[in-house]
Amino acid sequence: MRGDVEKLLKQDGVHLWQADRNRMEALCGMLAENESVKLVLVGQLNVYYGAVPVPEQINAAVCITDLGILIYGKVWKNEISLRKPWRKLSSFDTSAGKISGVHLALSDAGRKYLFTENYRGRVSEQHKDELEKIKQAYYYTDQE
Repeated sequence: MRGDVEKLLKQDGVHLWQADRNRMEALCGMLAENESVKLVLVGQLNVYYGAVPVPEQINAAVCITDLGILIYGKVWKNEISLRKPWRKLSSFDTSAGKISGVHLALSDAGRKYLFTENYRGRVSEQHKDELEKIKQAYYYTDQE
């Protein structure tokens, strides 16, 4: 696992069980060498395909970087990964619930992804604030 990712996880007090550690290793393998990781989230990913109303549910990890967003999820034999540069996503929205952690909603190429962070409380608020800063810095275009 990359040192910067491990540092962020330790800073947030996240303990990874073996399955989560394996997902995180796979996610780190998707990172470019010069990519700067800003935020790491662990949680539940719901993937909606086209008009199918029932989502595929997968345990996943998300890396928010200076270059874009990376998602890797795996449950049993079901595996999904997404790597998308900023401003190339069809949509990207964030929110935070009082009971659950940070929510990410994004869509791309006929799929919709809804990610819910597993951690609550202070860390979730900190993550929400960090996500808003990242969105302002990287996601929005300078066309105003």
